[in-house]
Amino acid sequence: MISENLKQLLNYRINQEEYSARLYHAMHLWLDTRGYAGAGALYSKFETEEIIHSHIAQEYLVGLNIQPDIQAIEAPPNDFGSLQDIIYKTLEHEKKITQQCEELGRATLKEMDLKVFSIAQKYIDIQIHEIEESNNLVDMANNYGQERVGIMLLD
Repeated sequence: MISENLKQLLNYRINQEEYSARLYHAMHLWLDTRGYAGAGALYSKFETEEIIHSHIAQEYLVGLNIQPDIQAIEAPPNDFGSLQDIIYKTLEHEKKITQQCEELGRATLKEMDLKVFSIAQKYIDIQIHEIEESNNLVDMANNYGQERVGIMLLD
């Protein structure tokens, strides 16, 4: 019903979405610890969204009576240079995730598995939104600058 290659790619997608949740959790904690309540709440929201994204592939596999392969998750960094540093790292991370989702989409088309293609398309649609959101954060970080008042406005 699904090739071993696509099954592995879906398991990898689960792993990477869970890694994203852990990364945003680490960013959320760093921000909260330093008094960035607004940005901390935003990154807590991002964390929750990433867990929901991992469920897309999980639910698809379970629906095929395939148990998802729970893999070890890489530890994210715990220290960041600034609020702006976190924002720039967010965009870098979302670009990397977008490439992974596009790879999943290409693999589904190569194998002509349109059922899994619909899952890949969901992930690509999510990434369109997340890249836009990350670019907006970068624009705000650049516009508000490094000065104390600007950082407060950014938060």
